[in-house]
Parts: sequence; structure tokens; C-alpha cells
Amino acid sequence: MPRRRSNPRKHTHARAQNPDTMSKPTEASSSIPLLDMIQESSCNFPPRRNANRGFAQLPHDIALCILDELRDPIDRVCFALMTKSLWPLMRAKLRLEQFSLPAVLPPRVTVQRGVIQNWPVFTSLRWKLLERLEDNHWKCCAGCVRLHPRRDYFYSELYRPPKDRFCKTPGLIQLCAHIYLTYKKCASLQKALADAPAESNTKAVGDVAMNEALRHECHLVTDGVKLTFSVQPFLSPRFRQLMLHNTYNVKGFQSGKLKECLQKFGNGIFLPCPHRGILTHCLDMTCEGPWDSTMVDGDSKDTSKAMCMGCDTLYFKFQTFTHSISQKQMHEFIAQRFIGDYSALGECKVGRGNPDVLQAWLNKTNLANVLKVDSIHDRCHKCRGKEGRYCAKLSFIRFTCPSWKVSLPDTRWKQIQ
Repeated sequence: MPRRRSNPRKHTHARAQNPDTMSKPTEASSSIPLLDMIQESSCNFPPRRNANRGFAQLPHDIALCILDELRDPIDRVCFALMTKSLWPLMRAKLRLEQFSLPAVLPPRVTVQRGVIQNWPVFTSLRWKLLERLEDNHWKCCAGCVRLHPRRDYFYSELYRPPKDRFCKTPGLIQLCAHIYLTYKKCASLQKALADAPAESNTKAVGDVAMNEALRHECHLVTDGVKLTFSVQPFLSPRFRQLMLHNTYNVKGFQSGKLKECLQKFGNGIFLPCPHRGILTHCLDMTCEGPWDSTMVDGDSKDTSKAMCMGCDTLYFKFQTFTHSISQKQMHEFIAQRFIGDYSALGECKVGRGNPDVLQAWLNKTNLANVLKVDSIHDRCHKCRGKEGRYCAKLSFIRFTCPSWKVSLPDTRWKQIQ
């Protein structure tokens, strides 16, 4: 009788573990369907071999005793990842929230310090774990804060130190306080939306159909101040490209105390777009002054609508409410982000691509104003002769200081007189 082979899809390779999926956030509640759609597809590894040798044959009680003797959190996780059979047994005993991404991702660029070379993420347990798991086949990416296979890097990036290495499509797009999208996740989400059948709970917002089942919402509360994030992904009606309809609501603060209240959350990680913070936008919309035309595309007389010139994020419907009894205020606004379709980044030969398309992607991520795409104007044979196609050899240039032409998360759009 032939030996029954295990299903490779049921197993997770040790080095392909994503620390973001190891634990669930305790401070936020979220909807399940959207989280399922943004999971990156894992590689199809072959069935387990030598399942009866080495640590795979170690009795569970002895393995748990060894785990209890380990004090370093990184050693404990690495021991649990040694074999696929140990991980389901030991993950409940590991404090995996220590390796979550949001806790170690502050803004990388500030006006006072420029590009922060000693980024706090590099001292976190998450980064130390990634460096421990790195080998000849999987490399750390300082932009995504993840492990990627060697094929996901330009040749010139492979031999850089981990803290200065970036993959072909680096950067993260922030959805809320605890969810970030990589390039692969955006591509997966766009494909899932395009392939999904029409649902009965789809509603029309203008000329756009939005599926209510994919609406993601989470809440953060501290000292009576509540911050609410609402994200609705959809495809543009004409070109079927990915867009995000984000609603931000902050309430429960006294007049003039908004900055003090939001700083308790750590305002730096709450960015509707890479060039704009919630606090900065609220302060601009509630204070008098003309728009700075170098940073925002909008009418100075129409303060309810403006567009970021760095990433084309549209801000509109800013509203302020005051409670009649407690006199506490609430601010609410919508930021509609155009993510687009960057599938062309993977169509060219290794190390080549369209520099304008790659730069447009970087401008929408947390690496905006940190990396610049450099190209050698040399068409590859695959794209040569195709109308409208441009392909060049690509590499990255690091900014040593933030550019004055691009706004930063704490930069005001209004010139206060």
C-alpha cells in the first residue's frame, strides 16, 4: 500500500513565518473577511521528509521543558520554529505580541533629524528575530520589516547590510493602527476584489460599489478619548484599480486639547497618508491661514477638500461637532487613497522595471521621502519594441535629509499668519 503523503498546504515553513500573523492585537477589534483577503500567499513547500528524525521525534513534554529553560524571547521562538510539529504545540506559550509590527514602526523621517539612521525598529525584538532567521535564501528588508526570498531583491541590494537593504518593492501602506499592507498584499487584495462575485450587501457610494463585508474598523481608547479607524477597499469604476476609502474619527477631547490627547496615542503611527498625520490635518482644518500650494492641491477658499501632492490622497468632508452638555468635541474626516495597479513591476527581467512606476509606489508608502529610484536608460529585449513600455535597470538612492519639496507627517499645509 503506497504511503500517504501529507498536504504541503497544511504546513508552514519555519522561515516563511510572518510575525504579524502570530498574534492578534488586544487593543483593536477588526472584521475577519478583509484580513483573510490580505494574507500573502505562501510558497508550496514539498511534503515533510525525515519526519521521524531529529527534533521531530522529540517527546512533547521534553520539548516543553527545554522551552521553559530558555529565557531569551528570540531563542524561544527559534526553538519553536525548528520543526513544523513543534510550532502548533509551543506558540501558545510564546509572547508573540512582542514581535508585532506596529509597536516598532514610528515615522522614519522628521524635520529636525532628517532620515533617522538609527531607526528604533532595528533595536526591536522583531528585527532581531528577522536577522536570526536570515540565511542565504531569505533576506531581511528594512522597508517591509520582513523576510523575502533572494529573488525579491535587486542584485546590488543583496550585499548591503540588513539595516540598509530594500527589496524590489519596499514599503508599507498603513490601513489602521495595526494593519500594514506590503506590495504583495495590495496585489492580492486587488485580485481578490476583481475576482469576487457581486454580493447582496454591496452598496453604491456615488458611482462606486462597495462591499460592506470588507469594511474594516478598529478603535483605540485612552483617558476618555476615542480614536476610530474605518477602511473600505474598492476598485475604481473605470480602470478597476485599488483604492481605499478611509474614515477617521477622534472624539472626547476638550477644545484646545487635541494635540495633548492625540500624543498619548503616539500620533506618529496614525498617518492617513505618508505625508500627513491626523493631528496635523485637524489642526490645519481648524486654524485660519492660506494653503501652501507646494504641498497641497486645493482651493484656499474651500477648506473642506484638498489633495496631497505627494501621493494624490484626497481629503474631504472634515466636520467638527461639540457636545451640548460636556462641551467635548469630535473631529471627523475622510481620506480617499488611490493605490493603483503596479503589476507591471514584476513583468520585466530581474533587476529591471519602470522607474516611474516604482517611484509612484514608494511615494505612497512609509518610505516616501526616504528612497529615490535611480535608473540606467537601457531598454531590455523583453520590452523593446512594445508601444508605451519603458524598462530600465533600477537601483535605490538613499536620502540623507528630507526634501523640502515633499511634506512630512508633522508639516503644516496652512501658513499660519
